[in-house]
Amino acid sequence: MKPEQLHRAVLTATAFGDKVRYRELRGRFGPYDARGEFEHLEGAAAVCLAYRLGETRQRRRRTDLAEPAQPAAPARAAGPAGADRAAEAAGAATAAGRTDSADTADATGGTSATGAAGTSADHTGTADTSGTAGTAERSDRAELGRFMAELRAAGPEHWPEHGPPSNFLEVEGVIRALRGERHLMAEIGGDRMRSVFRFLVRYLTATVPEIHEDFDTVIDQAREYIMRGLMG
Repeated sequence: MKPEQLHRAVLTATAFGDKVRYRELRGRFGPYDARGEFEHLEGAAAVCLAYRLGETRQRRRRTDLAEPAQPAAPARAAGPAGADRAAEAAGAATAAGRTDSADTADATGGTSATGAAGTSADHTGTADTSGTAGTAERSDRAELGRFMAELRAAGPEHWPEHGPPSNFLEVEGVIRALRGERHLMAEIGGDRMRSVFRFLVRYLTATVPEIHEDFDTVIDQAREYIMRGLMG
């Protein structure tokens, strides 16, 4: 069995809870395959989280798995910038629409009306951006909180072979790391991180129909995730 086929088979056995098959495949590992398994687990966990926490469903309804988010939420990052541009455009339009007072001030060399309009536009843009970012951040925190409650309530059918995660703060740290806060990974040991990846992939495969029905595509996207990481 070629390395790619081996890692596909190992990841599939993990996702569908086939512990006998998993142990048999692990017995075939060579000196570098443990690292390959870790990378595939990380990629699959990132892809699956994009489904569960919303990004993929917002971009594509059912036809295929979208690319795994580089785990910061791109939509959230683009939103405030878009709000800034929209607010600035609105401010400019408002300033242009001031006929009598602005024209009079410009004609006499005064700048107070124009300056006030510019200040008002800037202030409006800042306020709009802050509100949008704050709402998105609160929504993300609330969704993550609901997901963590689900994970804590997960039954034995979703656990790795050694049992449930011993520390759900580490589970949350791994999830946040996969969604952008990469520094959190430095605080979690490799073996514990691998265990969390396995738990997440198993749970999400069992509970998200899109993943369960097309896990081959999840593996393809996980491998793309790995390649993006290797290319920096």
